[in-house]
Amino acid sequence: MLGEKYACEIPEVLKKFTLVTKGDAAIGAHSMYVSNLSETDIDPDTSASKTFDGHVWGGYIPPREERLEDGSIIYLRNMTFNGDTTENVGLADAGIDWAHIEWLAQNLEDW
Repeated sequence: MLGEKYACEIPEVLKKFTLVTKGDAAIGAHSMYVSNLSETDIDPDTSASKTFDGHVWGGYIPPREERLEDGSIIYLRNMTFNGDTTENVGLADAGIDWAHIEWLAQNLEDW
């Protein structure tokens, strides 16, 4: 029955994110203007550039590049972070109740 466990509304904390995912974030958009949260990894796809203007939280955010022993550099990601980044955070750390999101997905109805 609706409303037994959760309010049938989008939690306020979600309104500050463009993306919230419990799994890895494979992001196809080239620009994201609001904060993003991935409980696991931010996809280090180097084939297309990505720009993040808001704060990005992720389980793992790869470094931009890595210098090898021979002095050469390999590029691990083609991402620009204009806001802050925070690694090793979970959804609960950001105040997100994933069970509430799942409940909403199962119970919301079109008016």
